[in-house]
Amino acid sequence: MKIFDFDKLMVSLTGFIETKVELVKLDVENEVKKIIAKGVIIVFIGMTASLVVFLISVGLANFLNDLLDSQYLGFWIMALVYLLICVIAYTRRETIYTSVLEGLNAKKENEHEQE
Repeated sequence: MKIFDFDKLMVSLTGFIETKVELVKLDVENEVKKIIAKGVIIVFIGMTASLVVFLISVGLANFLNDLLDSQYLGFWIMALVYLLICVIAYTRRETIYTSVLEGLNAKKENEHEQE
């Protein structure tokens, strides 16, 4: 009987490495599933919120049309409101980018602290 059986040691080491690789694969798979699930939820909420904003805008445009006794002026006013929002967002894009990035970093730090 040998003190060190190199073949058994290699088999054990190979088995250990294969197990570690499988664990990493499972961890990555679980993380990808979580990201996909969050993505689906975010897309659903975004689509629903967009539909709500669209319907409110159409309703408000129709209300303005009735108020102004016009068939189209309410829609022009709503279009200008959204154009103004776009211009403001465009001019403040760097500030918005920084704020979103800081918010995401803070969220990630909070997740790590809770673990």
